Amino acid sequence: MRSAILLLAGLIAWTTPALADNKQDWSDCTGGSAERAEAACTRLIKANKKGTNLGPAYNNRALAYSKQGDLPRAMADYEQAVRLDPTNATIHNNFGVAYNAQHDFDRAITEYNKAIALDPKYADAFSNRGDAYRMKGDYDRSISDLGKAIRLKPGLAISYTSRGLTYVKKGDRERASSDFRAALSHLTGHPTDQWARETAEQELAELKQREGWPLKTSPPYDNGAKPCLGDVARLTDSAFEADRVTGYICNKQYDLAVIEITKLIEDRQAFVDRRYYLGLRAELYERMGKTELASKDSLAAKVAGSGFNEIQPVWNPHSSPSNAGTDQVKAAAGAKESDFAQCQKGFTEACTRELNNKQSTWCKAALYMHRAAARLRNGDVEPAEADFDLALKNDCGPGSTDAPEIYKTRAEAYLARGNTAKAIADISKALDLSDKNRPDFLRLRIDCYRRTGDVRLIVADLTEMIRISYPEENARPVYAERGEAYEKIGETELAKRDYEKVLAGSSADALPYEKLARSRLAALSSAGQLAQANLKSPPAAFALPSADQGKRIALVIGNSAYSNVRGLKNADADARAIAGSLRSIGFEVIEKHDLDFAALIAELKSFGDKAPQYDWALVYYAGHGIEVGGVNYLIPVDAELANATHVDDEAVPLNRVLAKVEGAQKLRLVILDACRENPFIAKMASAGGTRSIGRGLARIEPSGGVLVAYSARDGQLAQDGDGANSPFAQALIAHIGEPGLEINMLFRKVRDDVKTNTKGQQEPFTYGSLPAEALYFKAAGQ
Repeated sequence: MRSAILLLAGLIAWTTPALADNKQDWSDCTGGSAERAEAACTRLIKANKKGTNLGPAYNNRALAYSKQGDLPRAMADYEQAVRLDPTNATIHNNFGVAYNAQHDFDRAITEYNKAIALDPKYADAFSNRGDAYRMKGDYDRSISDLGKAIRLKPGLAISYTSRGLTYVKKGDRERASSDFRAALSHLTGHPTDQWARETAEQELAELKQREGWPLKTSPPYDNGAKPCLGDVARLTDSAFEADRVTGYICNKQYDLAVIEITKLIEDRQAFVDRRYYLGLRAELYERMGKTELASKDSLAAKVAGSGFNEIQPVWNPHSSPSNAGTDQVKAAAGAKESDFAQCQKGFTEACTRELNNKQSTWCKAALYMHRAAARLRNGDVEPAEADFDLALKNDCGPGSTDAPEIYKTRAEAYLARGNTAKAIADISKALDLSDKNRPDFLRLRIDCYRRTGDVRLIVADLTEMIRISYPEENARPVYAERGEAYEKIGETELAKRDYEKVLAGSSADALPYEKLARSRLAALSSAGQLAQANLKSPPAAFALPSADQGKRIALVIGNSAYSNVRGLKNADADARAIAGSLRSIGFEVIEKHDLDFAALIAELKSFGDKAPQYDWALVYYAGHGIEVGGVNYLIPVDAELANATHVDDEAVPLNRVLAKVEGAQKLRLVILDACRENPFIAKMASAGGTRSIGRGLARIEPSGGVLVAYSARDGQLAQDGDGANSPFAQALIAHIGEPGLEINMLFRKVRDDVKTNTKGQQEPFTYGSLPAEALYFKAAGQ
């Protein structure tokens, strides 16, 4: 199901204050960039001691937080906004959008109901509520609401597209097709037009294939294979005319399809979209188990850009298939197009003209993005990177979803240049900002991890790809790939299970990844039988740990980009690596980065509410920490700490963190890599005062069955190390997935590794106690 976030974001409306005081701040708070709006709204909130007109300020700051991907703070501000201004329909609508972003459709609908009750002609709220009903599967209500939105605001293409998607779900192809065509005829330059257009075109292409409209030649498919044409359209996300390719894919003759696609790609005179065919070939290689070739084609597809060999024809949904070629000829002959249309096709000069056009209504982020892609394709790497930065700074409005695509594209550029660390950082940021159901994003990060050799992280991302695969058949090549990865880290039992899943749906004519699975399963089974013959029976008192460790949840925080002191080298990378390791062994992971005070409090509060529902609750924190007056604190990225007396106002006491894991049923664990050299200490000490400021963190005696692990024992400082991760994080990653390693022994091994690698200068330490039950991050045989 297509995400509702793209649709709803463009319908968010800024709230304009009624008062005219502080005009510049109100102007910036109402319509400035995200950073400027946040700062201006904050100034207005702090300065407004009378409390008048604060509802709009909180609303607008919430929108700024949303644009920056900071949903917890956005939600907190929306709650304040509706409390202070309960009769403002726009605020309720925006609050609904925020709930929608969390897939909490019931609460979203409640807020849309309030908005509509306050303003019965509020078209955006009807459209948003209609899409929320669609996401819930209530299609009749969805169609009713979207119809009202269209009657109230008939010029908005996105409402037609959304209703078309609902008709698709109901199986009403005629009405769906009509709405998609209507969307394409109502493009007015609205920020949501790009989504409306692309989605309508893709859906029309799929409807065309499903209906079996006439093609240029008769493809070699049999009647039983014909229904797969819809699957082909979904696979490519584009309509295409290559009939032989269609037929081969329908018959699962992927090797022959690859041969035909290769001919099209290499024929420079052919009028085809090379980007789409490279992407299609990548998908076919994926199905054939040829992951390296798939990765190369995926990267080549991006470098090829969004244009055709010469000019990209735009399929006209109002024309019949028989005159599509005529449309292409007209385009090739130089039919006049707008600068924006030419920019989309990769003409950098057109992008520059549109950017300099003061009358342009197109989003600058999209223009910079298209120019960056074109420059990258032409080999102009430095200007391309500059355009990526400009694209990120010039978003397309509140809640814009362009940022993930920009980060992904820049990640590919870094990977092509061999800068794997930056590529990983960018694609991880893209995943953080997206709805995470993005196999293309995960695939790119897996390509990065292959270069670094981080097999456990590859396993974690492959596991996520399997989770989001639909239909399940599409996961079979990924199971084969994960099986190979498991073998590399010695997890033969898990590898065998994955290979068995591949073969569970094996076809008569085995595909390459099925042959691989069968071969590896036979080899592993033979090796297992030989090993079993040489085993002696274990003592009667010996028992293997249970593989069932219960439900486990982790909050992983990496604070690296501090605003008022130098940043930390490894905290961000450490948190990402630990999060990946925990996911690979079955944890539900909430991963957050660079949290300020409000966001850190909000995340801890939310985690504390969830903990009682789980057997294990774990918090991992990498960032600055400090001990003042015998109390340990975690330091948010916005802290100033000009004086030791400010610590209670700007930092979070460790005891507050410990309290959030206490609700877990079995294991309550806090891991802190926060004992680094602290740049706040000198500033605080110079300010004077009577409170003592410690070196590292102070010793603690946690109660309530909580175990606390320090990266360096009390009074010591932890090292960043010379690698991509700190010595503590490296050791933890190395042992956390070791089967049958009891948790006490795990931390002993971590301690020994860190002491060895730091030549005795750093010694991790644990505080607190555990229950008598043996506990394992990964049980033997799991």
